Amino acid sequence: MSNHYHLVLKIDTEQQQKLTQEAVISRWLQLFNGHPIKKTKDSHNIAYQP
Repeated sequence: MSNHYHLVLKIDTEQQQKLTQEAVISRWLQLFNGHPIKKTKDSHNIAYQP
């Protein structure tokens, strides 16, 4: 069992509810490579630009 590990996370649901889609995607892209983000005219929608 030395070839893997288990990670236990506690999610603060109150803090999570406050995050916008843009904030979640921005944080994700800081950790992982992804497509550049392009905002659409509607600021609540996000379109991915390949």
